[in-house]
Amino acid sequence: METNSLFFTLNQTIDIREDIPKNPTMIVILSSGYSIIGFDEPIQVALGEWLSKKGIGWIQYTFPARNRNNTEKELYLSGGILSLMQLYDYAKDKYKTSIGLFGISFGGNISIEVALAKKIESLILVNPVFDYVDFRRKQLGDGKFDLWNKNRSIVLNYQSGNLPLSFHFIEECEKQDLERRAEGINCPVYAFQGEKDSIINPCHINKLSNIKDNWNAYTVPNADHGFTDIEAITYVLDRLDEDWVR
Repeated sequence: METNSLFFTLNQTIDIREDIPKNPTMIVILSSGYSIIGFDEPIQVALGEWLSKKGIGWIQYTFPARNRNNTEKELYLSGGILSLMQLYDYAKDKYKTSIGLFGISFGGNISIEVALAKKIESLILVNPVFDYVDFRRKQLGDGKFDLWNKNRSIVLNYQSGNLPLSFHFIEECEKQDLERRAEGINCPVYAFQGEKDSIINPCHINKLSNIKDNWNAYTVPNADHGFTDIEAITYVLDRLDEDWVR
């Protein structure tokens, strides 16, 4: 990506890449999927370029469990939320401007949590995870799911390869009640769901858009959960061109 981005490390754990114009009117913090290492997630690259063309600042970051030094062994919801909170405080304190959030998959989940806790100008979600526990139980089957609980750890296949995951992740997800609590978000929300996503059910964002005027739901043709298809990414950017209010 051709950009005037700056690369550095925050608090010795979070790798950061940012492109901030002079006197920014808004900065969007981009949160990746669970398994992503580095800054090359296609939807993030495309959105960063799109924001730069509009003169809007953006910040990418890696979770401590996914950075160059792999300072943590496993990634949990609580850890992801903490990292994004740190990024929010960093951007707010340094640039004194409005903050927006973007998140895909796991990044969408934690972006919802931070939008409930902080003042957010706008929230963009791609395949946000509302029912992770239900997905894993159906995918693994009751027997293997219960064995995961008994052994407390499992190795799962992700886009970037095999990664260990503690059952503690499931226990955190069970406490979220995310769909009900997401009704409390008051900023404009633009939620995109891949038509061929085998992980997430679109009923969640559709229900929220039906009962909350600030929620805008879109079903993206032919897009899967990883959201790497260029036509799917173009669809998101086209809809944002038409509908995004900031």
